[in-house]
Amino acid sequence: MNPELRQHLVDFLRQKNAKVTPRRMAIIEAAFESHEHFTAEQLLFWSRRRDARISRATVYRTLPLLLESGFLKEVYLNGEHLYDPNYSRRPDHSHLVCSDCGRIVEFDNDPIDRVVDIIAAGSGLRMTSKTLKVEATCRHLEEEGRCEYRPLVRASSPSLGLSGTR
Repeated sequence: MNPELRQHLVDFLRQKNAKVTPRRMAIIEAAFESHEHFTAEQLLFWSRRRDARISRATVYRTLPLLLESGFLKEVYLNGEHLYDPNYSRRPDHSHLVCSDCGRIVEFDNDPIDRVVDIIAAGSGLRMTSKTLKVEATCRHLEEEGRCEYRPLVRASSPSLGLSGTR
């Protein structure tokens, strides 16, 4: 985990009078050690690999703090609520989601932002936030009848956090 991000989060927790415990720090480190989107249950699994005593309640109490800090963002992709640990590094990125295999591809969208700014300005508005999710289908699955990411979805267990597609 980036030491600067770690310090920002510790400072934020102290500002909120939230306890900075070894278990809470293990949860935070598990959340930001990967660039994968994750569910709360996946975060619980990853956190318990660091400390088996971490409770589900501690994970669920920590997540709102991370969201409030602005370093984590909740997104709704593939029919589930996921947490995006890449938000602090790239707050303006968007998501391309394969509806066949569930793969999530992040992309920067500066050209799209410029078009939206022009449209908004022409309407007398100014863009203050945006959420862009583009859904797509898997070209490999359509053309070859298989997708290299699909076996990862079948082999994954959301309750254990073993997905390789996020």
